[in-house]
Amino acid sequence: MLPFWPEEAFAQAYAVEEWNGYKPAKIELQQFIEKWLPGMITHDQLVGVFPNLMRQAIEVSPQYLPDALNQELEQYE
Repeated sequence: MLPFWPEEAFAQAYAVEEWNGYKPAKIELQQFIEKWLPGMITHDQLVGVFPNLMRQAIEVSPQYLPDALNQELEQYE
């Protein structure tokens, strides 16, 4: 599972214990959809959506996220 957050502050708060030393990096949504998700499919990784400090996250297959994200974005057009 590879974790992702909507804001840097949430990611930074998570960067403790085994994640200590990691720095959050901003990923543009289009890059996430076009590069990251296909790479995660190739490497058989799950997306960890917005993990909390108790290490709980919604785990989603990356193959389903592009459609879900695009449907969500259509609501704001």
